[in-house]
This record gives sequence, structure tokens and C-alpha cells, in this order.
Amino acid sequence: SCRKWRKRTPASTRPSKKDRLLKRTSDLEIVVRNQEQVEVEKQVRMKETESKLQKMEKENKILKIANEVLMQKTTEEVAALLDSCEKTKQESELKIDCLKSAFELRIDVMRD
Repeated sequence: SCRKWRKRTPASTRPSKKDRLLKRTSDLEIVVRNQEQVEVEKQVRMKETESKLQKMEKENKILKIANEVLMQKTTEEVAALLDSCEKTKQESELKIDCLKSAFELRIDVMRD
């Protein structure tokens, strides 16, 4: 087999073992810092989401209460309308009775 020999970089220009270890350590520190940063950002986003959720729940409660109040008011208004209709009906019946009586009286008078 024909293998090409690669020229080895002379030791004088090659970084020392200590330098290589330091570089590796600093690379690892950067990775760890990045992971910590990601974790912090994740926590912040979770907090924001939580506060949004609480705000939405509060708004939902307010809307429910407003809806209940509106329903109550509507129910009362409908009841008042029904009462008013009943009153009008009774008044109309009374007028009709009066008119009938008057009419019957006139017929009786005309007969006599």
C-alpha cells in the first residue's frame, strides 16, 4: 500500500499540551455558559407565559361576572316587559267589558 507521509508540524510551532487543554477548557466553559443562558431565557419565557395566563384567567373571570350581570338584567327586563304586557291586557279587557256593558245598555234602551 502506498501511503503518503504527512509532514509533521514542528513542535516549536505546535501549541503545547497545556495550551491545548486550556483551549479545550475555555471551549467547554463557553458551551456551559451558552447552556446556562438558554436555561435563563427558558425560565424568563415560562414566567412571561405564566403571567399572561394569569392575566387571561383574570379577564375570563371578569367576563363571566359581566355576563352573569347582563343575564340578570336581561331577565329582569323581560320580567318587567311581561308585567307591562299583563297590565295592558287587563286594562284592555276592562275597556272591552265597559264597552260591552255600554253597548248592551244602549240596545236595552233602544228596545224600550
